[in-house]
Amino acid sequence: MYLPRILFRNRIPCLSIVSSLRYLSTEVENFKISRSLVPSKEFLQSCARKGLNDKLSRLIAEIEVMQELSHEVPISMTDSQWLFLLNIRDIVEKEAFIRSIYYQELNQNKMGQCNESMNYEKGKFFEEKQRRFDAGEIVYGRGFYEYIDIRGKDFRNLVDKVHGSRLIAQERVDEKMPQLIFDCRFLTKNSERSICAFIKQVKTVYDYNWFNPNPFRISIANLFMDDFVANLVKKNWYFAVGPPSTSLSMIEEPFSYFDLADFEDLEEIIPYNSEDKAGRHIFAPRITSRGIRSVLDSGVKNDEVAFISKNATRYLDEDITKFKAFVICTTRNDNTHQFISPSIAASDDGFNSYRLPFEKYVKWEQGRKDITFSRISNILKEVYLKELSWRDAFLKHVPDWHFTKKEMEKPEIVETRRAREQKIKILKEAVQDLHFRKIPFQRSEQKSTLKKPRVHRYSREERNRRKLLGS
Repeated sequence: MYLPRILFRNRIPCLSIVSSLRYLSTEVENFKISRSLVPSKEFLQSCARKGLNDKLSRLIAEIEVMQELSHEVPISMTDSQWLFLLNIRDIVEKEAFIRSIYYQELNQNKMGQCNESMNYEKGKFFEEKQRRFDAGEIVYGRGFYEYIDIRGKDFRNLVDKVHGSRLIAQERVDEKMPQLIFDCRFLTKNSERSICAFIKQVKTVYDYNWFNPNPFRISIANLFMDDFVANLVKKNWYFAVGPPSTSLSMIEEPFSYFDLADFEDLEEIIPYNSEDKAGRHIFAPRITSRGIRSVLDSGVKNDEVAFISKNATRYLDEDITKFKAFVICTTRNDNTHQFISPSIAASDDGFNSYRLPFEKYVKWEQGRKDITFSRISNILKEVYLKELSWRDAFLKHVPDWHFTKKEMEKPEIVETRRAREQKIKILKEAVQDLHFRKIPFQRSEQKSTLKKPRVHRYSREERNRRKLLGS
């Protein structure tokens, strides 16, 4: 089980920025990684200010080990990717992240070639439309005749108004959709890869809900943020903190001063960022570090709240309109993480946990039953509104391969997986060896020179005798 990230923070006293930067630059040059892979000078300055010198040096040493074991290391990495790597604790996740960057580079090269041909075709097509437009023909498209052209900020403002009107209409006719609450009490106890996935899944749920004609009323509770989570929130939850400012670099943003702070509303610690001075949407999800009860509507009883858990002993019934709130926990829901399961969270707060009735309506053939938050919310919404039955909702929103029998894997796939497992095993052993030997990262200005032993001309007895005679 992963321990809370707060236990792994480095609290290294910060030296002067100039000496630390000189030390980092010298040590980076001593490694065998390519110059294009080295972080920027601004990133090194940021690490020096935050006392991350030793942590960055160790990360570079681990990347050097990966280069010796595999060719799947990218040519270059951005500062944001270096920042993400600095916060990853597990070496397997570090290797997986670096490997993903390597394949992203390969895909970008292929996409660049495809884009060149596509741009050429688009250019020819635009020239033809321009010729017809100049000849007096009616041509539709951007720059020609358009029915409507709403983009960017204007488009977001229009959708915000439509979304708000739908929520107000629910209040007016007293047909409110149930609340959808994300419980983040166990978020920081997951791996960095899972934390990043959960943060993005919450954003996806909000985006789908933003356009839906029957939107849930979303809230986020028990959100305690360290620097890593706060940076992900700023990067993904535009509905809560606003779009990123173009004048600030992500490395220079003060994301490292949260320390799992307690807050009533997110705006207390992260002000809403808006260049046009427009505040956060009035119906934007409420985000707080307080418990589930703080975001529940008044008068909601405990048996009207359903925690969704794969390990629950109760199934959701055919009719779920009795529930006024559904709670989704941002944590891994499997047997290896039993102490941070949604069932534990529900029992701690006095609520009941329920599982989606997959076993009753469909035959699950392969894969884990951990579907994304957006799929869970869409299934709950359509069953709640009685637009679909449980079976039809599962078949619509769950990928088909889960319901098909698993075919025997090809020998080359099995061999590739075994080779990768062997490589990961060797990588773990190599990095484990770094824990037992001290990496020779010593600052040039702090190198200690051995003192020359002092040799006395006379013995101790002779010196004492001379002192007595002299007195």
